[in-house]
Amino acid sequence: MATFAKPENALKRAEELINVGQKQAALQALHDLITSKRYRAWQKTLERIMFKYVELCVDMRKGRYAKDGLIQYALFANK
Repeated sequence: MATFAKPENALKRAEELINVGQKQAALQALHDLITSKRYRAWQKTLERIMFKYVELCVDMRKGRYAKDGLIQYALFANK
């Protein structure tokens, strides 16, 4: 589990991983960020992260990951 100083760094890292064909690692990096208790305050970047996360989940057919991520997103988006 990688920890990032800023959510933007996680998104950048995920895009780098996708470009080299490591979609599972990119999905895991975003999943770790979304489920982390460290980033509970709403930020505009989290919306872009969620779009990329859901796109990866659909592409890889990871319905359980998508559901878990969307639940976490709803929890901190409504605060």
